[in-house]
Amino acid sequence: MPTPRPTSSACRGLRRLGAGCLLAWWFTVGIHAGVIHDAVLVHDLAGVRQLLLENPDLVNQPTEKGDTPLYIAVFRRYTKQMMPLLLEFGADPNPPPNQRGETPLSIAREINLRQGADLLVRSGAREDDRSRAAEIRYLTSKRDVPELSARLARHPHLINARDAYHQTPLMLAVLDERPDGNVIQTLLRLGADPNATNIFGGTPYSAAVEREHESVSASLRSRGAKETPMSRSAPLRIAARKGLLQEVQEILQQHPEWIGLHNDIQRTALHLAAGTSLPIVELLLRHGADVNVRDFGDNTPLHMAAEAGKLEIVRALLAKKADVLAVNRQRVTPILNAASSGSVPVVEALLAAGADLKNVDNLGETALHRAATSGQVELIKLLLARGFEVDALDRQKQTPLYQAVRAQRIEAVKLLLAHGAKPTLVDVTGDSPLRFAERNKREELVKLLRAATPAP
Repeated sequence: MPTPRPTSSACRGLRRLGAGCLLAWWFTVGIHAGVIHDAVLVHDLAGVRQLLLENPDLVNQPTEKGDTPLYIAVFRRYTKQMMPLLLEFGADPNPPPNQRGETPLSIAREINLRQGADLLVRSGAREDDRSRAAEIRYLTSKRDVPELSARLARHPHLINARDAYHQTPLMLAVLDERPDGNVIQTLLRLGADPNATNIFGGTPYSAAVEREHESVSASLRSRGAKETPMSRSAPLRIAARKGLLQEVQEILQQHPEWIGLHNDIQRTALHLAAGTSLPIVELLLRHGADVNVRDFGDNTPLHMAAEAGKLEIVRALLAKKADVLAVNRQRVTPILNAASSGSVPVVEALLAAGADLKNVDNLGETALHRAATSGQVELIKLLLARGFEVDALDRQKQTPLYQAVRAQRIEAVKLLLAHGAKPTLVDVTGDSPLRFAERNKREELVKLLRAATPAP
């Protein structure tokens, strides 16, 4: 069975922090972790088993952030094989909380991994306020007002219980793409704090203002929400995000001190403009915006511009000494983002500025893997012409061809096969491009792959 693969763009269109995509930014496994954690991350069952046979103590080895292998298996939703394997070898279902204040059970509750939570409980995991609070936050995101009210009636002290980003249920409710007034009113009625801050200084009120949820903002003010520098400076970021040049100019004339202020996920006006508007980017840079400022995931404005494929903005940022080798928490550089977007001119501009095409992310994905996944044929041609190995392996031992097949990128598959990509190379789970296509009944792909497979 193929393993789920997170993408660097998993947080595009983000709505909230905590459970879901942004929790992934905490898991930088592979930078300071051990071999066992790397093997769990890529679902290498055989590798994990061999490591534990050789050294059983590895099963409870924590990373520098306090995550044992079981934490990683839970977060990656590996309930069918990896979690049972770790528990079989003696993984502690009640390890000390990690640096984020989580346990495996609380993570399972936070992401609604019911099968995983049940397995942990059967293995001796204890319910506590961490896991109860996580489920309350999940119920908030699910908008299940009756069950949410019932849980808070039993555990009223958890009304403001925070997640890994110190966000309360109320904050998560406000950060929903379409906030549910009933959920918000229920939480406020039960004592939710409208001024509780997350680790970046954001409050439910500042988040509502930032996202232009006017009715929510009014409700929070009626319950005592206070203005903060973040909420007061939100108009600048809103205008930058919308590409409103004149409005940005007027705001900066009145409040030049807002230039470096960020929102509840540490994004500044420059971050928000970098994917949309060259004139606003140039204006912000003239007013002294930090070209290498980092957001919650260590993304710089150059990461944003590269992902959006904005050549002129990339050039403007590079002219102001943007760090072309900046690495975010998932070890993604701007050129890897550009590979995902498929912009050959952006890739070439970054290369001219000193970018390294050999950079890989925390899953070992190369620029070629990313171009194959998104079906960027012209970029694939460029990368192969520059000497990229057509069957480069990531940490799951998957090739660009596997990614193109999985994403049903027919033209990319044809191009890779024409350059000698092998359809039968197996990954850590024993899967191959051909097996994947056959199993999922991708008839056109099966025909192409079989035609390129040497006879036995």
